[in-house]
Amino acid sequence: MRSWSFDIRYTRGSLQVLNQLKLPHETEYMDVRGAEDAFDAIKTMMVRGAPLIAIVAALGLAVEASSGATQNGTAQEASSMLHEKLDYLKTSRETAVNLANACDALKTTISGEAAREGSTWSSTVEAFVGAAEAMLEEDIAANRRQGGYAVEALLSEPSCKGKARLSVLTHCNTGSLATAGFGTALGVIRALDEKGLLASCYCTETRPYNQGARLTAYEFVADGLPGTLIPDSAASFLMAQGKVDAVAVGADRVAANGDTANKIGTLQLAIAAAHYGIPFLVVAPLTSCDPETATGGGISIEERPASELKTVAGTKIAPDGISAWNPAFDVTPARLITAIVTDKGCVPRKEATGDKDKEFDVKAFCQAMSTGEGQPDQPPPNPEATAPSASLETPEGYRALTGEGAIAEYLAGLPKVMALIGASSAADVVSEEFGDGNLNLVFRCRGPAGDAGGTVIVKQALPYVRCVGEPPHIILRLGLIQGLRYSTLAADMGTYLARTLFFSSALHLTGSQMKEEIGRWASNWPMCELTEQVVFSDPYMESDMNRWTSPELDEAAAALRTDVPLRLNASRLKQKFMTSCEVIDPEFAFYGPMGFDLGALIANILLAYCAVPGNGQGEDYAEWLLEQVSTVWTSFKGAFLELWIDEELHKGQAYLRAMYPDTKGLEDAQAQYMQMLWQDTLGFAGMKMIRRVVGISHVEDLDGIKDRAARARCESHALALGKRLVMASKPLDGSSDGVIAEAEDVFVLARSLGGAGGS
Repeated sequence: MRSWSFDIRYTRGSLQVLNQLKLPHETEYMDVRGAEDAFDAIKTMMVRGAPLIAIVAALGLAVEASSGATQNGTAQEASSMLHEKLDYLKTSRETAVNLANACDALKTTISGEAAREGSTWSSTVEAFVGAAEAMLEEDIAANRRQGGYAVEALLSEPSCKGKARLSVLTHCNTGSLATAGFGTALGVIRALDEKGLLASCYCTETRPYNQGARLTAYEFVADGLPGTLIPDSAASFLMAQGKVDAVAVGADRVAANGDTANKIGTLQLAIAAAHYGIPFLVVAPLTSCDPETATGGGISIEERPASELKTVAGTKIAPDGISAWNPAFDVTPARLITAIVTDKGCVPRKEATGDKDKEFDVKAFCQAMSTGEGQPDQPPPNPEATAPSASLETPEGYRALTGEGAIAEYLAGLPKVMALIGASSAADVVSEEFGDGNLNLVFRCRGPAGDAGGTVIVKQALPYVRCVGEPPHIILRLGLIQGLRYSTLAADMGTYLARTLFFSSALHLTGSQMKEEIGRWASNWPMCELTEQVVFSDPYMESDMNRWTSPELDEAAAALRTDVPLRLNASRLKQKFMTSCEVIDPEFAFYGPMGFDLGALIANILLAYCAVPGNGQGEDYAEWLLEQVSTVWTSFKGAFLELWIDEELHKGQAYLRAMYPDTKGLEDAQAQYMQMLWQDTLGFAGMKMIRRVVGISHVEDLDGIKDRAARARCESHALALGKRLVMASKPLDGSSDGVIAEAEDVFVLARSLGGAGGS
């Protein structure tokens, strides 16, 4: 693995920076002994790049502070000294917000330590130095995270889907020479290359300072990337030739509406990309976002000396007497940007508001991602796309089926599947990835005869959370929001679940087969841990991951954290999820409780029901949705029991057939089993509903309701119904009070708690 970092050399008390002014001809490292050296290195552009200048400023002062030259004073005097020097460093470059954000964050750390009882000059300096060093480590980790987010965002773009490899154009330098390591926009190129998805990469020369020619091209060559340098003026023609699949740029400052300041020349690339229908990604850490600056019009643009434009390496290239305008940055409006990708995920767009319908909700995103700063005023429309990456471990032997021919090769090893679609070799398989979620790949696979020869759907759980855009098809949730009625939906889903769950359960599999399958699918535990956190834990405790419509639901959210019986039932269901080895779960590919799958489907139907008043489908449609809950359960129950009754299929150790030779005994056992499964289903459904209202990941049914008051009423209804379902799943006193025995009882409860006609 490459280190991806060669711009700075730091150990406590010593900092050297690579003199980028001498690249690519010389590789020279310069000592930075304190704040003044750091200021000069930044001002003269010996170091540049928004993330890197913040790191150099912080570490440069850390070297000075830890040198021990001045230690005679109080904690408050140390704080004043460090504050003054940080304010000085902030003035070295004015456009990049990372520097200001870093200095302000460090000042907060310093003030906190200085105010602590018993603090000293040394402890205050140590707190600052430790925080500065942590910024270095976090910058590298953040770059890798956002690289992964950006790759998935690109792969979800319609123009990029189905392509085995992508060609990316970048501008200026956003790699290891602009960050602590790996890079932002150049990090996307590196991430694509690591995954075998990079066809080629292009960099502009980036006049007048030539950061692309001197620095990005330097990194291309150093890393062995398939790179090409082009003149700034050739970018549009390159796009016209069809040689660019995406443009990825960095950012020095992102305003609250998504307007982005970046190196001069970025705007013209965005205009050209929009003209040719090419995705244009802004890739920058959250520290580059400035939610307090409303639009790009409020960003101060640095202007560089005319001499930088009129000379190259000290040689004049323009006549004396000609005036020159040399802005260092320009501002790209949000409407030209396809996605803004940060180390915390993809920034969502605001709700449509006329001519501002393509603005991003940077302020709400920053609030949601901050630690304890409160909840966003308007929930993002696609919260799962903004969730922090889960950085999950990849099981040994795992490979994502995204490479060219990967899915076809996989199916070629499954003779029964190949026969089903009428394919004799991998070359016969035609597939398309059409998933809309953040956790799975979903492929539609056919043989040479197309639909006439059979179709197979292949779903693969990913070891990470991905960002996605709009799917190229209508998904069920959006269909329900639009008020569509699917005549066979509930019956088909009930039957599908019955067959999936029965054939992977201990009712069908022998003891040895069951244990073998449990072991086979045990490696996906990291994704299970994610569910255990966001579904079964976070909503019932203080967590930075939670969010809800505030202040309307503040009281209801707080009540979840103090409701002891509810938390006890939630803990019981969590334990069942963690320890049950009943059946394979097609979502995460692991063995877990059967009721979790059934509950997930029923929860989503009930969420759609609760959202009816806000989405305006009418009371008749609400009643149709409730009928689907009943149909799902009855069709599942009928199909499941039909499989169980067949002696050739019921050959597992669970409810061993030999123990029930008489029909009455078997029927009693089945009735007991189905009743327990129904209670589990209700409990898991309730858990899913609660987390979709107050947890990190919401649903469009509710989040898409534009009227805030109406949305809050619908969410309150869903929250109340979810709590009752959790409590009804198994009363703690062992009584039958509150038990929901039949699906029709769910209807009565749902109506009594709000009623879709007027909640």
